[in-house]
Amino acid sequence: MRNQLIPTILFTFVLHSIVSCTLEGESKQLAVVSTNKVVSVTFDAAQSGGFISFDGNADVESRGVCYSMLPNPTVKDSVTVDGSGLGDFYSYLSGLRPATTYYVRAYATNSIGTAYGDEIQFTTYGTVTNPVTGRIWMDRNLGSNRVTISLSDQEAYGDLYQWGRGTDGHEKRYSSSTDVLSTGDHPGHGKFILSNNIFEDWRNPQRDYLWQGVRGINNPCPDGFRLPTREEWVEELDTWSQGAFESVLKLSSAGYRSYQQDTIRYGSGTNSEYRAYGFYWSSTLSVAYAYALIFYIRDTSRVTTHAFMRSYPRAYGYSVRCIKD
Repeated sequence: MRNQLIPTILFTFVLHSIVSCTLEGESKQLAVVSTNKVVSVTFDAAQSGGFISFDGNADVESRGVCYSMLPNPTVKDSVTVDGSGLGDFYSYLSGLRPATTYYVRAYATNSIGTAYGDEIQFTTYGTVTNPVTGRIWMDRNLGSNRVTISLSDQEAYGDLYQWGRGTDGHEKRYSSSTDVLSTGDHPGHGKFILSNNIFEDWRNPQRDYLWQGVRGINNPCPDGFRLPTREEWVEELDTWSQGAFESVLKLSSAGYRSYQQDTIRYGSGTNSEYRAYGFYWSSTLSVAYAYALIFYIRDTSRVTTHAFMRSYPRAYGYSVRCIKD
């Protein structure tokens, strides 16, 4: 009896070992990670992150993003370390060079190795100089991740600010909205404020000291930059020989956000009407309104046909292009 048990026990042990080894080898693998879109780009910083949907049946010990000025960055390049485990994580990239293209990938490391997400490319803020006026401008709209490559380049549209408001989240194109007006300079939330008051402003009472210069309250521009004045926009317009995109600034037809219907409009109507708009705030006031640059193009020509300054209600959501002080 004893001799019969030995082969049985030995067989069971070997079988268990083989099955355990096979299951272990099949179950442990690289994690699955995706890379978040790069946002909040500035001259020297940006934000990204990732999402780990599967840990490979092995604990994710380290996660973050790796980035480089060359494609296919790895953890041997610059990295952020943003915790461990499954789920979302957010990464802050700092110490970047201005006007430089970077490549970013999220990573997740477990006992098997390091997995990478898709590669995303972005370019930090730079400047452009108008050779006629000598004015130095940012090379893109606030909120844009790249310089415009065409008049209708959606990746270069950027954010839409209500006049006088800071960067609190309301400027994002699809932020939620509210019809409750703010009684202060800082609403305390990131909702786009709809307005039906007599002044058509997001703030009640109105305040004229907002957005006035580099030290102005709620100035959304980077350090050393501010909103251009009406006069500075007019000077810029006088140097245009063709149109908005063909100018030094390469302005895009980024549309606007309405404070009445809470819709984003890029153009209107039939072939005989205006097809694409660009609206850009200035810091200059016009009684209860504020001046903005507006340009539009026809449906068929795709060329700027009119560009001028006009005053508009402050509750509108328009683009912002900053100028160096």
